[in-house]
Amino acid sequence: MLTRQDICISDGHPLRFSLKTSISNDRQEVLISSAGEAETTPGGPIHPIGVNRYYETMVFDGQGLEMPIPPGLPWKVDSFGIGSRDQCRRQHEAIVQFFIDQLETANHERQLETANQHHAGHDRES
Repeated sequence: MLTRQDICISDGHPLRFSLKTSISNDRQEVLISSAGEAETTPGGPIHPIGVNRYYETMVFDGQGLEMPIPPGLPWKVDSFGIGSRDQCRRQHEAIVQFFIDQLETANHERQLETANQHHAGHDRES
């Protein structure tokens, strides 16, 4: 069974914007974290969160180790302005959906493997 939990949707200092989503199955957990709008003082100007980006999305495994984001999936927003948060939300959801699909595929493959092992054992008994 696959579980999804949106952990944190917040506005706060020093990052005004943060999204965190945890997805898991019975064998693996993945945390997708998107953040942006860095400020050095509360209510102060917005600064890039890193080199050439105002928002970024990172992925971690259940032990807190960073996982690579597959090529072709957006992981950063390089500007700040109207629509930037929405762009970050869309990239966050795209990455969440990618890992949901990965975990569901893994679940399906394990179910097929279990069924094949059961049938193989049953065939030997015949």
